[in-house]
Amino acid sequence: MENNVFVGMGHNPDGPDVPMGLGMQLCQDPDAMHTYGALSKAQQEAMIRYVQGSATGEDAHERIAKVIRSLREGRGDWS
Repeated sequence: MENNVFVGMGHNPDGPDVPMGLGMQLCQDPDAMHTYGALSKAQQEAMIRYVQGSATGEDAHERIAKVIRSLREGRGDWS
């Protein structure tokens, strides 16, 4: 099964775009990318909404770090 991760801006018919910062961190961490790819579409969308819900740039960085840490540990729960 092919798992294409849509990163960046534009229209993604398969759901919300992966925020650029999150996409960059996923690309640099194969373990986190593997776990992200194994999540259901609903789990991926919830994770993206969590990151996009940040109020400031600093908050976004903290949320991305929390998500990547969770994914690296093989977990899909970041909250």
